[in-house]
Amino acid sequence: MSDFYENEEKKIIHRELFNKTAMQWAEAIKMVSKNQVRRIYDELKRLKRRVDQTNTKEDFDKIFPYILL
Repeated sequence: MSDFYENEEKKIIHRELFNKTAMQWAEAIKMVSKNQVRRIYDELKRLKRRVDQTNTKEDFDKIFPYILL
């Protein structure tokens, strides 16, 4: 998370995160269609639900590779 914070202990967010960094990410993904973004978002929501339902570290370890993907 150090990329997001100027000072991680105090949770001070980098000043450039919401303008310069956001614009760089937007430029990088501008060729992605709305449908692709929707599918990615739906998959993230599905993974979030699975994580919320995990009871053990073993359950989470089964899901974690999909999160990284």
